[in-house]
Amino acid sequence: MAYETGNPPHLAGDQPVAAPRTWKYNSTHLAAVVGTSDHISNGQDLGMAPGDLVLATESTLGTYVTSAHSVTVVDATYVSLSKGLIISSAS
Repeated sequence: MAYETGNPPHLAGDQPVAAPRTWKYNSTHLAAVVGTSDHISNGQDLGMAPGDLVLATESTLGTYVTSAHSVTVVDATYVSLSKGLIISSAS
């Protein structure tokens, strides 16, 4: 399943513009898919920057898995994230 710009990561609360920020992303994509260099295509438009943190929650059929990813590169057409670390898994 492809990334949908209609369901982008959201900035988690009020955060300073100059510091690394935390983003929340809810989808049905696995952490391995989110942690690729071409999954998020509009990060530059959203204001993502290297050093930001993305907390991604995958929800499929009542199971929730949250992973943490670091933003490593932001370009006009892609965001590169670290592979991620699963920090929570519950059904």
